[in-house]
Order: sequence, then C-alpha cells, then structure tokens
Amino acid sequence: TEATNWLEKRIAAEPETDDDATVQMAIMCLQHVLSSDFKGSDLEVGVISEGQRFKTLGEVSCISCYFFFSFQKCF
Repeated sequence: TEATNWLEKRIAAEPETDDDATVQMAIMCLQHVLSSDFKGSDLEVGVISEGQRFKTLGEVSCISCYFFFSFQKCF
C-alpha cells in the first residue's frame, strides 16, 4: 500500500503524464518504497501504450537514461 499511496500523490500532482514520465515515476516509486538505489541492470521495464503493443526497454542504456533524468528532476 505504500507504493500505491506514493503513486496516488504523484499522479494527483501530475495527472497528465507521457510514457517517459510514467516510467520515471515508477522507478522513483520503487526506489522510494524499497529505500534502495538501482542500476540500469537491476531492472527490466515493460511499457504498454494505448493502441500499441507491449514492449520492454531491454537495453541497459535506455533504462539508465531514465535514471539520469529522474536524478536530474530531483535537483
């Protein structure tokens, strides 16, 4: 429930988010709830958008980009 509460607060603050912002928010939620920092190789991220097929962000560099942007957004 801690993750749900955290996400509900963030979604209330930013109800319209794109795919990138949603992935960043999910990673930040995991980091917050687990009180842990992740490396790109620690996660496998899957994304499904309206009208599109499920895809995974399998490349570590792609996930690392989300970490970089999430980090930059916090400061």
